[in-house]
Amino acid sequence: MTSWIYGLNNANHQFDTKKSFGKNIFTNAFPLSIAQYLSIKKNLPIVEIRATNQEIVMKDENGHKQKFQEPTTEHKKTSWKDIIGCDPMEAYFEFEHIYEGYRKYTDGKPNQSDVVVCKNSISKSHKRPLEIKLVVVPTSNSAENDRADQSCEIVCRPSTIEQLAFSIANSYGEDGRMLMQQTILQHISRPMDFKWSEETYMKKHINEVQEAVKGVIKNGLEKQTPLVLTAVWRTEGQRPTLDEHAFDAFVWTDLAFLQLFTDSKTISGNKISRPARTLCWLVKSLLDWSMQGSLQFDRHHSEITYGTQTDKAGAFTGKKTLRHMQSVEFEYPRLSREEIPNLLNKEAIAALQPERRLDAALTFEQSKQEALESAEKKFKN
Repeated sequence: MTSWIYGLNNANHQFDTKKSFGKNIFTNAFPLSIAQYLSIKKNLPIVEIRATNQEIVMKDENGHKQKFQEPTTEHKKTSWKDIIGCDPMEAYFEFEHIYEGYRKYTDGKPNQSDVVVCKNSISKSHKRPLEIKLVVVPTSNSAENDRADQSCEIVCRPSTIEQLAFSIANSYGEDGRMLMQQTILQHISRPMDFKWSEETYMKKHINEVQEAVKGVIKNGLEKQTPLVLTAVWRTEGQRPTLDEHAFDAFVWTDLAFLQLFTDSKTISGNKISRPARTLCWLVKSLLDWSMQGSLQFDRHHSEITYGTQTDKAGAFTGKKTLRHMQSVEFEYPRLSREEIPNLLNKEAIAALQPERRLDAALTFEQSKQEALESAEKKFKN
């Protein structure tokens, strides 16, 4: 098979057919293609967003300085080969597949990962499960900002949080179950007596849950593993025109991505916020695993609702994402728009099925008219 999209010759989708370029498949495939191209063609590393600790100094009520550690993130240039655990030239990509390594952490059935990277197309031995996000920069709210202050939006569904729970359990490993239990119990007293599904009760304890998650991050720094591949594409402001610096890819570790939720407010208005509710799903699931050896995410996701729809775990934009992603690569992505033909051939472009929107159609017609007028002027001159 000769793939129409770079670097995905070996996959469970046939990327030489039109049906593999529908919206849902393409938005997962294109970020992988960017990472493959950066690694194989450009010989460039991937920006890995990793969890780390920072020292905070504050004065107590008596004026004495107190030092303590708080989670934060840092960037590390990491080879794509090290991230996926195999040679990118030989890797096989199983889209929407269960990662076999997660099965031992539950009595049930793990959810599918966006993609499971396998060693090669022959053995298909699983090496790395990944969640995939494709985000545009800038957002409508940040388009008027200076380039360095323009941001993206990352939306998370419950399926991503289940993957996050499994990834953290896998990072800690079976030998880390006791450490996980001790970490949670250090911050939450008698969690088995908690009324987890009652919002009024949990509002009094939600900060304990948040601190427990921070403890999981701080105690797991040496264990964190790559989980979320985030590809960015830049436009010229809000115009549907690609920026000269168009594409790049970042990979978050599980404990780095978790900080999008711990950074957020626990109470919004008079209710527990979506990100804080997500932390309840996560802590209860990890607590089950640490005590009983089995993650039961689906049950906690359905029981802990607090009167709000459970189809969204959180949405992060502005400074919330910029805090962790800001870098030269985010401001000026390394792949230019001129390299599109190297990523997608003409057949791939023709097979894409963008959503039909009136505002997009009107903008396209205006751009087409301006291009024709410009060409006519050049011809006359």
